[in-house]
Amino acid sequence: IALPGASGAGTAVSLGNVALGVRVRESVLVSGTGIADGAAESGIVLTSQLVIEDNLLVCREVGVRFATRSIHYADGSLARNLLLAARRRGIVMLGGSLPGASFRIDANTLFIAGDGIVGGTDGLRITDNQIRSTRPEIGSGIVLEPGLDPAGIGHLWITGNHIAAMPGAGIDVRTPLG
Repeated sequence: IALPGASGAGTAVSLGNVALGVRVRESVLVSGTGIADGAAESGIVLTSQLVIEDNLLVCREVGVRFATRSIHYADGSLARNLLLAARRRGIVMLGGSLPGASFRIDANTLFIAGDGIVGGTDGLRITDNQIRSTRPEIGSGIVLEPGLDPAGIGHLWITGNHIAAMPGAGIDVRTPLG
């Protein structure tokens, strides 16, 4: 538990530099941000076989954040998590991926007050998630934004998601798709 201060700051789990085979499973994380890359402190973060599954994330700002200075290799999974209370974004998976990499965002339940899932890497599979707004004046369900690749997202699956009570778009595309 990394209890956020009045500003909402604080990260429960911060991954920096090289995160190979990291697994965060069956945990309860209460924080400003649940799990994040430590790119601000360490530069670019490389992940491989990253697994974030079966967690309860009670986060004031963002549940899981891998921003534009993260690079993903091989397979990764963010699955069956319950995210409550994020007021900015639920899951952020930007950055880039090496050729042949894939990252599954699968079967998560998000109750959020902002954007649900924000993706911008090649090889994303966004499937079977439940996304519901707790603040009906802002936010989109799934947002596709630019990552590290200026050509946009080349390989992407979005299927079987249930998006409800979002004032913005169900799927908001803000980057080129291949």
